[in-house]
Amino acid sequence: MNHQTFKIFLITLFLSLLALTITVNAKNKHHNKHAQNKHANKHAQNKHAKKNACCQSRGSPGWNDMFYGFRGQPNDSFENFTTPQECCLFCVNDPTCVEWLFYPYTDSASGFICDRVYNGSVSSCGPFTIAPSDNDEEGGIIRCSDSDSSNCNNCNI
Repeated sequence: MNHQTFKIFLITLFLSLLALTITVNAKNKHHNKHAQNKHANKHAQNKHAKKNACCQSRGSPGWNDMFYGFRGQPNDSFENFTTPQECCLFCVNDPTCVEWLFYPYTDSASGFICDRVYNGSVSSCGPFTIAPSDNDEEGGIIRCSDSDSSNCNNCNI
């Protein structure tokens, strides 16, 4: 084998190895990216599942059949809700909402009112709560700062 043929052989060998290395890295990169996305999707699904667990029915997080009461805290009422779930989720999705109350009201267009208490922190979820279901109402405390959070049943948001 002469010197020039040997050079061509080495160049061809190195280019083949380089092409093989690039191809293998590209395949591994795609595989790792897929694994990372799968891992990220798993976390996103768990977070989504937690939020969906709120407001499913009475007794689920956010809908604990407890209401602290206005006690001078700012509140507002909305008439465009037809189910307690809608009212509860409205409060969950509003970071300033502390608690919600849903009740029949014949003068509203939907027949119901959704009250929410906002821009405050319920200082005690314990002895001052009422059970809305005693009055054909539904409600729940979403966020509270009670040292005994066993009564809060919030959505951990």
